[in-house]
Amino acid sequence: MMKDGTTANQREIVLVPFPFSDLSTQKKRPALIISNNEFNKHSEDVICCMITSNPQVQESCVKITQKDLESGKLFYDSKIKPSRLFILNKRIIDKHLGFLSKEKSLLVQEEIKKLIFVD
Repeated sequence: MMKDGTTANQREIVLVPFPFSDLSTQKKRPALIISNNEFNKHSEDVICCMITSNPQVQESCVKITQKDLESGKLFYDSKIKPSRLFILNKRIIDKHLGFLSKEKSLLVQEEIKKLIFVD
């Protein structure tokens, strides 16, 4: 359960404290919950994917704009980074920002599959 008492759902964009890769500090950033709702319902944690508004990030990113949200507000055109996955305890989710469309969520899922595909 999140700080405000609501549950965390797949495709939800949330604001979370995100650590730098060297773990020296953290910054609040948006993230996409990618774990399915059955997992989310029974676990204290969720699996998330980092979101950035940095225009220079290329790799396997999925671009999103306000029109890609079913609800909520995206403050900047952004990119979801499937290569930056992390597990997060639901209690440290700061707030709900919106819901990503199913179409864009499927693109993220495809990029994750490419990253973990066994040759």
